[in-house]
Amino acid sequence: MERAIVRWIVGMALAGLFSGLVFAKDGGSGDADSGKMPDDWYKKSVALVVGIDGYENEWPRLTSAVSDAKRMETELVRQGFTVKTLFDDKATKQEILRQLASVLPTKVGPNDRFVFYFAGHGQTESLVHTQLKGSYIMPVEGYIVPADGSRKGGDQWHTYLSLSELNVSLGRYRGKHVVAIFDACFSGLWPVEPASAFTDNIDILKLAVGGNSLSVITAGGAGEQAREGLFTNALIEGMQGRADLNNDTYMTFGELALYTEREVTRANKRQRPRHSMLFGGGQMVFGPRLKAPQPPPKAVLPAKGKGKPALDWVYSRPAKISFTKSEITVAQYWACVVEGVCTPPEAGRSSNWVPNIDSANPVNYVNWEQAGSFCKWVGGRLPTEKEWLLEATNGGDRDSDKTREFPWGNDPVSCEYAICRISGGLGFSAAGCGTNSTWPVCSRTSGNSVSGLCDMSGNVWEWTSTEESRERISVGGGWFDDNPLVFKGGRRRVNPRMGSADLGFRCAASGKPAKGKP
Repeated sequence: MERAIVRWIVGMALAGLFSGLVFAKDGGSGDADSGKMPDDWYKKSVALVVGIDGYENEWPRLTSAVSDAKRMETELVRQGFTVKTLFDDKATKQEILRQLASVLPTKVGPNDRFVFYFAGHGQTESLVHTQLKGSYIMPVEGYIVPADGSRKGGDQWHTYLSLSELNVSLGRYRGKHVVAIFDACFSGLWPVEPASAFTDNIDILKLAVGGNSLSVITAGGAGEQAREGLFTNALIEGMQGRADLNNDTYMTFGELALYTEREVTRANKRQRPRHSMLFGGGQMVFGPRLKAPQPPPKAVLPAKGKGKPALDWVYSRPAKISFTKSEITVAQYWACVVEGVCTPPEAGRSSNWVPNIDSANPVNYVNWEQAGSFCKWVGGRLPTEKEWLLEATNGGDRDSDKTREFPWGNDPVSCEYAICRISGGLGFSAAGCGTNSTWPVCSRTSGNSVSGLCDMSGNVWEWTSTEESRERISVGGGWFDDNPLVFKGGRRRVNPRMGSADLGFRCAASGKPAKGKP
């Protein structure tokens, strides 16, 4: 679902609206190499996160605002924030204002930071008489729409929360750094002065942490079409480390804003986020960045004649069969080659076979016959497309309330759930979530299916036994795909004699498994 973006210009009038801000003294510069944010940078971190899907009163329901807000909550908690959340019917105008203007300002001190995040509908009012505010013309007023906002009989402006009201509320915070994030259907805040990323200054962290600031970032600008979920996904990935433009392990607001603008515009040419430093010379700092996940310990390879590798079999209630929990790894397949049962995969670019024969990455470049031979050797078979789909969607019935759009649920595809490339730049700018390759199996357990199977979406496509026009169906998408779907576009026909860098397999077996056996 696309979000319409309408124009709202922020002028020098903001100086008056935010005149109540009280700035703290400069903080410490910290040590970016310590692996932990220094204690003297911020004493406390507080956030208010609002997400609304369940609109009524003639406002259409949204599909991902709440899930976006929950993922932002998770990331802020990881960053050390205490987060107050308001979702759906809890996010009334009165309650948003009560928290934002009365409750939370008392919890934010001079050496603290505060984030306000909103995902939901917005609206813009064209004023009959434009007003000159300072040296800027203010022809419109922007609003966010709370859960009880109404446009029955037309827009009921008094039921919305105006940006002027929000400005006054944010002006009550004494925090060193205050950031407002709007992922909503109203206009982007037109920046007065775009924020500097500080990427060329050796004292980046001293400058950022030492000064005070009030900053705003929005999903887009005048007349643009914002893709739902795109902006927040890019923000979260940036906060996790992708926005560390100068590689010092921390992300300033400016770095985050520049990264988000770059990634969103790569994925959607009709949308460009806007950011602005409304007050102060400092910038909020996020981090330290997440370290790349470490691969599991190397598998112990059996010598010839020592038997088969241990496999983790999982029973699927939706499919009523068992699957291997993960895609078959290089180490597991190598055991079959050592026994003389399987033949080595063909060579190719991005092959996991050479030199990493003990790798926990999924084996790739195996053709359909090779995959079937391995599964037969371990007492199983390749699943049918239908069996695979039953597990991946929790039933396969698109009309059922229990059915999942993706193995993990209905949240949009991101590198939080699957090893993939999203829209050529959402979250990560390269395939394989930034590595341009597969990852060790089960690296994204938050993307597991209802029965606990890993990587059913992304990492590598998986062979099935289903035949169609003399070809075989593979399912699930891989590390090179922009959007590894399940229901729509999540299947492809492949020549059974061919393998590829993004094609592997998992095995299936009838009935419930004994431990380590089908």
